[in-house]
Amino acid sequence: MLIAVNYAPHPSQCYLDVPFPEIKNRSVRFKDALSSACYIREGNEVLGRGLYLDLQPWTYHVFDLESDQ
Repeated sequence: MLIAVNYAPHPSQCYLDVPFPEIKNRSVRFKDALSSACYIREGNEVLGRGLYLDLQPWTYHVFDLESDQ
């Protein structure tokens, strides 16, 4: 599980460092447990650059991660 929160009173963007080396060479689905948001990304890209997030003020994601086997 991965949780990201924007505590700022303005929209914020970032590349979030994802510390899960087991996603290397796999496709990963980031499914928000509290909304309909769902993002599918390549594990190597996420490990190299980070997971790009663009959050509105005071919003958050609670991601469940699933990868292909």
